Formats: sequence, C-alpha cells, structure tokens
Amino acid sequence: WRVDIATIQSDGPFSPFPNITRSIALIDGTQLNLNFPNRVQTLTPFATYTFRNEVPNTTSVSSRPQKVCNLMVSDSFGSGTLEFSKTGRLVKKLAPETTLVFYQLPMVEENATSSGIRVTVDSSSQSDEISTSIGDVVVSDSGSARTITVSGIDNVEVLLAVV
Repeated sequence: WRVDIATIQSDGPFSPFPNITRSIALIDGTQLNLNFPNRVQTLTPFATYTFRNEVPNTTSVSSRPQKVCNLMVSDSFGSGTLEFSKTGRLVKKLAPETTLVFYQLPMVEENATSSGIRVTVDSSSQSDEISTSIGDVVVSDSGSARTITVSGIDNVEVLLAVV
C-alpha cells in the first residue's frame, strides 16, 4: 500500500497503476475532473472517490494547481479506506494486522488553528498518546487489536488511511 499527496499543476495524463485499488480525494483546490473513456468523475474537496481497474485517460483542473491525497492498495494486499475529519473526536477500532496512517493536513482555511491534536493508541497491553503538529504523520502498525482516538480536532483537516 502507499499513501501520498500530489500536486496536479495542469491538465494532463493520469498515472495508471494496474492491480491497484485507488482512493483519491482533493485536499486543496476547488475541483478536479478525472476523465474516463466514457464519463467524467468530478472531485470536490475532501470527498473520497475509489476506483479499481478503470483508469482515467486524463485529469483536468478547474483553475489553479490542485492537491490530492491518494491511497493505493495492491489487490494482493487487501483493502483500505481514506477518511477525513474536521471537528471533534475520532475513534477507530482496528483489527489485528491493520495499519492506520494519521496525517494532520496543512491548514488551507483562514481561521483554522492548530493546537492540541492528540492521537492515542490503546491496546490490551499499553496506551500511548502522541501530540501532533501540522505535517506530522503517525503510523500505527501492530499484530494486536487496538483503538485509535484522535481528539482536539478544531477546524483542522486530518486524514486517516486504514489498510
């Protein structure tokens, strides 16, 4: 699996990845079109679109460069989800052998503030709390079941990828 953030500067070809399920979300920008052979899929901010074995021929941007987040999972590995949250508290229960990637996105809104986001990982044997800043990445990868709690989210986008 792979999680990345990419900037799409202008209209152009889309990178194909065979045997991959891909979730993509626009994280900075207003609109991005994925131009498939027989249709157009329009991405709007923080709405996740997932596709497999269909590859857009091109992308087209609405105006300025657009940033997207991609979660790509090999068919042989399993599946994954890409989620965003902006307020309150997130709680995720993870099965054994599941990986969670947490990323605090750079703020794009004028009034956004970043203070006190905490990621807590609780398993049967231990509890860890991590304070995060913009751009921090937290990966929780364990053979045991655990609960991830993200608290202190206040008008700041956070990304969770679970694979």
